[in-house]
Amino acid sequence: MDSLSRIGKGIKLPFTFSQRGNVRGTATDTSLDKINDAIKMILQTSLSERFMNNECGSLLDECLFDFIDEAGRDLIYLYSVEALQRWVPIISVTGATFLVDAENNATALVIEYTVIGTPVSGTYTYPFQQGAMPTQDLITGENYANVVR
Repeated sequence: MDSLSRIGKGIKLPFTFSQRGNVRGTATDTSLDKINDAIKMILQTSLSERFMNNECGSLLDECLFDFIDEAGRDLIYLYSVEALQRWVPIISVTGATFLVDAENNATALVIEYTVIGTPVSGTYTYPFQQGAMPTQDLITGENYANVVR
């Protein structure tokens, strides 16, 4: 069995149409992009967001307004790996590292994985942007809450 045939074939995300001769259908993908699309979809889906499948997704939205310090990175790692083990069973997470860009207040989780039963490996980078307003810039008061002049 070919290593890439184990990945299979699926709908390309974002959803697009393709033309094959006179037949128009949905665009498909058979590469590691298909797995990366599945990883992105699971990590961006909050628990109870999906109708009729409220357990699908991850708890990463719980970390949305938290500081991404060492404890926050541990939670992000835990929530990511836990969701991927459950909802993307074709991969095995082999490592995860964080890239921190303090100047732009951004952190990225780099997930390394292998496709189970094959020598194929890949990586996916999931970005976190901390866009909260610094507390020293907040103007509080009756008419001016959360407004910077």
